Amino acid sequence: MTPAEIDELVTGVPRLARLDGFWDAMDARLAGGGAHVLADVGIALRRTYGSRPVPHVRAAVDGLLRRLALLPWPGHVPQVLRLATGAGIASRYVASVLAAGQDLPDLAPALAADVPAALRACLVQELVLRGVPDPAPMPIGHPLSVLPGVRTELEEDPPLPRYGLDWTRRPDTLQPIAVIPADDVAHVPPFMTGPAPHGTDAAVATWTDGTVETRLVEIVEPLPVAAVPNVVGALGLDQPGVVEGAPLPVRAVWRLLFAAASLGGARNLGEYGAYGRLAAWRSLGALCGAGEHARIGDIERRASECDWYRFRVAKDDTFHDLGIAALGPGGRRLAVLAAVDPA
Repeated sequence: MTPAEIDELVTGVPRLARLDGFWDAMDARLAGGGAHVLADVGIALRRTYGSRPVPHVRAAVDGLLRRLALLPWPGHVPQVLRLATGAGIASRYVASVLAAGQDLPDLAPALAADVPAALRACLVQELVLRGVPDPAPMPIGHPLSVLPGVRTELEEDPPLPRYGLDWTRRPDTLQPIAVIPADDVAHVPPFMTGPAPHGTDAAVATWTDGTVETRLVEIVEPLPVAAVPNVVGALGLDQPGVVEGAPLPVRAVWRLLFAAASLGGARNLGEYGAYGRLAAWRSLGALCGAGEHARIGDIERRASECDWYRFRVAKDDTFHDLGIAALGPGGRRLAVLAAVDPA
């Protein structure tokens, strides 16, 4: 298409009743080897309308990106990079869609040293989450470089979104939980509360429309695991006095934290996989006592020594509901994260 033809097409997009004809034209171009045309149109749409809420523009730009990123045809990845740069599409999202749609050999242009570090680092981590070990060197000094180049034992089968040309399916990891009634007669020794370690709430940083509460509890004598919900219920959190929930293994805790961070709250799309992975480890490190910036191996070892409990924060079956309590070795330290983000 000539620049004049692209401008005419872009000018008409907001006036369309539906995008069906637009997609027919773009798909025909793509089938004829015109991946560069889709990138040109997407860049022109963003240049013309910016980030204003103009009808169909956001859907058109996103659909163009997905056609290039999810259809594994030769020459698509360089055009994804052109479109992402020219249209100002978030690197975290681009990396997530690319990792879901392309094989590693075809992603070589996106993993080259001259690709912006933000996109390259996110793409490496998205691939690691999908089971690709050490797909490429991480940019030196990037915040994501602290993450290992392979999945740890806690990270097997992480909950990741699936993408289509016009749909996204998000895992339901945060669905309402089964409940084991708390033991009302469990002995609760005296305890003191204070601010939770920094980073405890990293996994729910995007849960902006609800409430997030954290606590650190120091207990004067070893606390039995059965009494964890009773202590949590006595902390004055925004929830019933006796907590409803159940113990769970640390691998399940990591999955919950990762889902909360990567998929986001009720009204946003979260951190995506790469930064969701980092946020999950930060929260896990703070909760278990290793520290949010500890080495991943140290966090994993310390977390495996804790007893973990998930509890219900909301009084109804709110989907974005995450209550986590970590009882440290010896039973004298209890860290709590309670977050709810209603729809």
